Amino acid sequence: MDISDWRKKIDAVDTAVLHLLNLRAGFALEVGKLKGAEGISLRTPERERQIVERMQSLNPGPLDAEAIGQIYETIVNQCIRAQQRQKTSSETSKQ
Repeated sequence: MDISDWRKKIDAVDTAVLHLLNLRAGFALEVGKLKGAEGISLRTPERERQIVERMQSLNPGPLDAEAIGQIYETIVNQCIRAQQRQKTSSETSKQ
């Protein structure tokens, strides 16, 4: 295989990762709705830590635990950001 073949494979994986990230974010938005209805904070540090640690423990490599931690911290933070935007949008539309 040459470099263009490998890049095509990477592009396909990137497309799948993007789909899965948006699927995850959609689930997080549903959790955010439930938290809002129950008056629970969007941030749950213990749960966030559990997610990162779980993914680090499942990681077979070649990325190291630090890389996985950074990736999942970013994913969690961006999902919470989406929840915050949804909450703000919902509050604005009620006014």
